[in-house]
Amino acid sequence: MRFPVSTWILLVSLLLGCGGGGNNKPNDPPQLPTQSVKGSWEVTLSNVDGAQSTGYVEAVLTQSANSVSSTHLEYFQISDTGGGYSWCDASNSQSLSGTINGSKISGTVSTYMGNSTFTADISAGMIYGAWNGNQFHGTFSATQVGPLTGTYAGNMTINDVLNYVTLKIAQDSSGTVLVTGTADQAGTVLLSATPVGRTILASGTVGGLQVRFWAIPISQYELIVCDQAGGSALGRLYKQ
Repeated sequence: MRFPVSTWILLVSLLLGCGGGGNNKPNDPPQLPTQSVKGSWEVTLSNVDGAQSTGYVEAVLTQSANSVSSTHLEYFQISDTGGGYSWCDASNSQSLSGTINGSKISGTVSTYMGNSTFTADISAGMIYGAWNGNQFHGTFSATQVGPLTGTYAGNMTINDVLNYVTLKIAQDSSGTVLVTGTADQAGTVLLSATPVGRTILASGTVGGLQVRFWAIPISQYELIVCDQAGGSALGRLYKQ
């Protein structure tokens, strides 16, 4: 029996419409949109060096498609010996590189302790995950942050003399950070500062004396001031 040409055309159309009769392929799963992590972040590390130490990573992240990097990153380790914060360690020249896959991020951070790998989830402006280094490992949480601003007051040692200081930290429209205020023993405070995450590296004069220190927020209402060169804690200031 011979079928008319129109019948053959209909049969071919049906086969093609059904995927060739058995050549069906499952649909590829939908691709999740790449999360954006560009900007300033503050990372709190657990299990850094025993129960008395807390680690902070302050970073400015850049992002190109699903690749993330940072060469503007600082690592801080602050110890509380029971009588208040006694010392802090600020490590320079740190770096981060990573890859985002949907809402997942993984990569490597280089600090003075060596390289640490991390894996984490990104959700609603937060990053939660785990890190594993040469000597230590633990969990971490990260928050996207704005610049450190406001007025803080408290006791601070300046050139080996205890002062009660009031510091006003402000950032202008160009991004320049200025720290002004008074110290009851040393005099007028006039400093410029470089922000990294929510920390600042301040330098300038207090009563004519040269100073250089890190201001590290440890909560919404207080910060630790650390000597940039020696690593000792100079004071603990509270937001006014």
